Amino acid sequence: MGGLYLRNLTLIDITLAFFITLVVFLCLHMAKRMNGVTKTEWIPRKLVHITISSTIAFSLPFFNSLSGPIYTILLIGVGFLTLIACGNNLQEFLQIGTRKGEHLIDTFLASSLSIVSFGIVYLSFNSEPFVYISAILFTSWGDGAGEIFGRTIGKHKINKFYIHKTLEGTLGVFTLSLFAIFISCILFWDISKLLTLQRFPIVISISIVVSIIEFLSAKWVDNLTIPIIGALLLHILYTMV
Repeated sequence: MGGLYLRNLTLIDITLAFFITLVVFLCLHMAKRMNGVTKTEWIPRKLVHITISSTIAFSLPFFNSLSGPIYTILLIGVGFLTLIACGNNLQEFLQIGTRKGEHLIDTFLASSLSIVSFGIVYLSFNSEPFVYISAILFTSWGDGAGEIFGRTIGKHKINKFYIHKTLEGTLGVFTLSLFAIFISCILFWDISKLLTLQRFPIVISISIVVSIIEFLSAKWVDNLTIPIIGALLLHILYTMV
């Protein structure tokens, strides 16, 4: 583990915690309203998926201690409890992230696994923001693009066993995962380190692996596997001589 550890909250930690919490509930509120006016239920769901996880990814490097993310989780929990106490139905919020034909428990498990996997990659590689940000964005942008591309331009469908995907969706996962690596590298590492004969083929390979994992995963399992496996591969890339 890197340099972060539990200590007193700083003003930056508190500000980030409130910012992330605000984004979470604004996204849920907007998605809830969109659900009432649109027949395309996946659009509000992807709005929540991409916006919240992207906000988490780009906020984590600026926390000064592990107390900040912990405080954020507690703050979000208090927010939900407050809404419930005020008469709001928790099922309405779970419904936002639920696909047709699935149960609310699937949404709960998917969200829980995302939090667990984000926490694992953050705690394991917190001295390497390029690694954990890219890994989280694999779920946010890559996985998110898979459904967006598949639903909007997906022509070549694959329906075998439990797999219901499109080739266009898988291409979207690859493209946005590759984009996530480069954006993270530009912001938190050194782009010239990726543009070498030694590293660039590995970058392409990592994006392909992420695409394969998403393609083969059933339901919400990829929320756990993509960030963790992606982070391990990125760590190898990051530590190469």
